[in-house]
Amino acid sequence: MCTFYLLNDVFILLMLHLDGVSERYHHPDPTTKPVLHCSKPADITHGSFRGPAKAVFTVGTSVNYICEPGFSLLGTASIYCTASGAWSHPPPVCQAVTCLQPPNITHGRLKGNTSATFPSGAAVSYSCDPGYSLVGNAFINCTGSGSWSQPLPQCREIRCEFPDVQGVKKAIKGSTYRSGTNITLECDDGYVLEGIRHTQCQEDFSWDPPVPACKLMSPKPRSVGLGVAAAAVLLLLGAGVVWKIISKQKEGYYRTYESYNYRTPLNPDTEHKSSCLP
Repeated sequence: MCTFYLLNDVFILLMLHLDGVSERYHHPDPTTKPVLHCSKPADITHGSFRGPAKAVFTVGTSVNYICEPGFSLLGTASIYCTASGAWSHPPPVCQAVTCLQPPNITHGRLKGNTSATFPSGAAVSYSCDPGYSLVGNAFINCTGSGSWSQPLPQCREIRCEFPDVQGVKKAIKGSTYRSGTNITLECDDGYVLEGIRHTQCQEDFSWDPPVPACKLMSPKPRSVGLGVAAAAVLLLLGAGVVWKIISKQKEGYYRTYESYNYRTPLNPDTEHKSSCLP
């Protein structure tokens, strides 16, 4: 009869005989190394590991650690079970992601919080100096990689473009003007100003009050009257000339008619008789 016992990973063989009791112990071969395993990897704060779902891990098995959004991993992300029964590296640490102070922009400044570091997801905004307009998104965000989102906004100088107005004269020469510039306007000779003669360049690139217009002046009433009178005189003169011509034509007609009647004999019979004389 044989009985087996397991003690400290060593099998002990106990043999019993009918004619007596004898014991024989079986010891492992000292040249054979025992097969070991690793326990479950340690959990980390704000992170987790990915690998086989089991309680023990055989030699060579590896796992990978990852961190939650807004945290960065410090240490070795991938570790494996060694033949000694220990993991190759200690578990990593998940540290909160932060961004340094945002960069400056030309002719602009940062609004709100001005701390030295900002957590992931934090947002800041920019504004521009007087006389400059912000181009782009005023807000930037601290990304999960610890850098600020791009691109940064820019501050562009405000310059109002003066419209092309016929007959207008400006006290200040040029076609574009800085914000806050005041301009006084006049009109050329023969034009009259309609609107307010003073205007200012605004921060929204417009003019306030609106740029006036220079309207071409209409002829004076006296000049119009003289023109009408002159036209009437010319009309009368023309009518007189036409009447004179018609009168002359009629006079010539009557004279011709009278001459013709003078040559015609009064008694046709008398003339006929005279023509028959020998």
